[in-house]
Amino acid sequence: MEPHRYKVVSGPEGFLPPAAASMGVALPEQSEGLIEGARVPAASALEEAATRLVNAKHPTFFPGPLILWNWKDGIAEKAQALKDLADTLGAKIIPMPDYRPKYPMINPEIEVNPNHPNPAIPAILGDGS
Repeated sequence: MEPHRYKVVSGPEGFLPPAAASMGVALPEQSEGLIEGARVPAASALEEAATRLVNAKHPTFFPGPLILWNWKDGIAEKAQALKDLADTLGAKIIPMPDYRPKYPMINPEIEVNPNHPNPAIPAILGDGS
């Protein structure tokens, strides 16, 4: 498979870009990385990431649950490395402890319509009584 050079374009597509897989972007192998949909050697991907971080106007990291919750060996070291990198770059850190949608508590017997294609919709649109 030849490298696919898909890139999100500015305009309406940028607000809801398609999934990379649907645009022909394949996951990299263990020794590879992705740069704008193209599989490249890992060293090239790291160099590109470093260049973009150094040249960013407002570098920001968004660590998720895997970094925030020290739940297994090696996580504390990764978190410290991220903190050191952010300090060096003058980057902001915005923690993302949980990025799942928060749906209201529902009583399935009352509010979930088994014939509805998305069971969450009746709970959101219903009055909840």
